Amino acid sequence: MFQNSSPLFRALLGAVFVLIGSISIQVSSVLASGLFAVAGSLGTSGLRMFLAAVVLLCLARPSLRALSSRAWGGILLYGAAMAAMNVLLYSALERIPLSLAVTLEFLGPLAVASLGAKGRIERCLPILTLAGVAAAAGVQTEFDLLGIIFGLGAAAAFGTYTLMAGRVGEDSAGIQGLALSVAVAAVLLLPFTVPAAPRLGAADWMAVLVSALLGGRPRLYPGFPGHQAHVSADCGDAVRH
Repeated sequence: MFQNSSPLFRALLGAVFVLIGSISIQVSSVLASGLFAVAGSLGTSGLRMFLAAVVLLCLARPSLRALSSRAWGGILLYGAAMAAMNVLLYSALERIPLSLAVTLEFLGPLAVASLGAKGRIERCLPILTLAGVAAAAGVQTEFDLLGIIFGLGAAAAFGTYTLMAGRVGEDSAGIQGLALSVAVAAVLLLPFTVPAAPRLGAADWMAVLVSALLGGRPRLYPGFPGHQAHVSADCGDAVRH
């Protein structure tokens, strides 16, 4: 879609998408955090993923038979990474401060960015980014070993999620692969979703829906030279509780 555009245009467009995505994620997080007392953190995450899957499947109406075995493999891995990222991050947040959990989680995509960088300066940028995130997190004097393990697990899932986003976008048309990946994640999170669903009232369901549309909506990233544009979804926002 953006392959014939100039590098500057793709960079600016990518920055706009990131800004829009960041704002919508924060609004989504505020809505989701209000549901923790009712549905729990993991139940809220599962409910958001379920509604996001329903909306995306209705919009994309994917053709199951048209997908290759390679495409299905990417979809399953992408969906599993989404589900794992949600469970591990929220499990970490129950044991360690939000700032530390997010710092650990960001090790995943930063490692992917560092390994994929070509120049020396580009390889240093992820390290500087991590240093900035760590500085913002502040000094932690108390550590919960299990919480740190969950945080590192979330980092591995986030790194896999980052890698699989491009593959799913290249192997499927439009947002079909994304819709199926979110559906896979929603199925994997059903053990948390099913017990939480009966506790929600009408107003709670509306909050979950809006949160799912904002935090679980697809984002389009302009492809780099020689690569196709791809889509990704944010269904694992970290929120303070």
